[in-house]
Amino acid sequence: MSLQQVIIHELFKEKVKKGEVKKPTTYTLGSLLDVTKEPVEALINSIIKVYGSKGNISAQGTFDHGEAQLFHTFVTRFMKGEITFEKFSKLTMDKIVKEVKGLNFATGGYFVFSSYKSTSPNTHDNDMLLIAIVKKKNGIELKDLEPHTIQTVDLSKLHSAARINLTNYAEWKKDKNEDFSEINSYLSFIKPPGSKTDKVGYFIDALGCTNITHDKKATEDVLDAVSDYFDNNEKISPFRSEAVEIVASKILEMSKTSEREYSLDKVDDLVTTLIPEEVKDELDIGFTEFANNDPYNVSSRFKCNSTAALKCLKIKISDKGGDWTLNAKRHLIGTSESSDIQFDEKNKRLIITKLSESLIKDLKSDLS
Repeated sequence: MSLQQVIIHELFKEKVKKGEVKKPTTYTLGSLLDVTKEPVEALINSIIKVYGSKGNISAQGTFDHGEAQLFHTFVTRFMKGEITFEKFSKLTMDKIVKEVKGLNFATGGYFVFSSYKSTSPNTHDNDMLLIAIVKKKNGIELKDLEPHTIQTVDLSKLHSAARINLTNYAEWKKDKNEDFSEINSYLSFIKPPGSKTDKVGYFIDALGCTNITHDKKATEDVLDAVSDYFDNNEKISPFRSEAVEIVASKILEMSKTSEREYSLDKVDDLVTTLIPEEVKDELDIGFTEFANNDPYNVSSRFKCNSTAALKCLKIKISDKGGDWTLNAKRHLIGTSESSDIQFDEKNKRLIITKLSESLIKDLKSDLS
């Protein structure tokens, strides 16, 4: 991560109970911070670290480009260099204030704006925008061995946040791919459950974030994440095939329900059951955090696609002449010698191993 610009504004908004007089909603503008200072970098790194973790799972989607939504135009103007980062953050705060004024139970907090370049295993130099609400919390420090109350910020949980991949967003605008079926995700957001009356639900509404993803791509992304998660660690890689089959089977089952919806939390539960207890503490990253971030960006909830699930469960191949056909469970085929059906690309052959005694007997009888 290469940090470019950071600015923090504070929104003052208190809950208003029935019969109480509403206090005006105001905010204090901050100034650009020195990104070379360790506390500034530590703050943004802390936010990025918890983004997509359990308790901070993001949803994937797109901007609402309706006439009533202005935030996406602020993003475009910033990308084109028509407005500065400071101006972008001020316009966004003005939009947020308009959204929150009429909400009695909404509260304010610190609004952290940051721009940076991010890299992941499958992407390079992505320009990113991150906006997060950070709340105050009370802490205790000791002065001369006497406890005193101090105010700190709560970085264990993001009360709401949005992250925009400007690189992917530019590609989307160039292609005008309205169906969102093949492009890489450009927007993710963390929104508390409920409606606009939530404490910070107004934030996502002000930014015009909509939870729209293509079900086929969402299913492919989650299954790719499961496969790569096990492949990336040799201690759990032997369980990769079983994990993909179990998750794909569950997604196929859910695709036949009326809602066709499943959650990343549930996938995490399935994955966790396959990992030996003695190995869990040695893993660098949990599955939820792994899958909810680049390059997979699996949403907190997603629609299940039966076609994508079946592709992971079954495979049917045949030669051009139609002399032979192979139907098999997808997880049985691999490139390693330990695979039940080994694909040897170099020598242009498929090798079927681990034949049962009954199958060997049948083959011997048929060939004799």
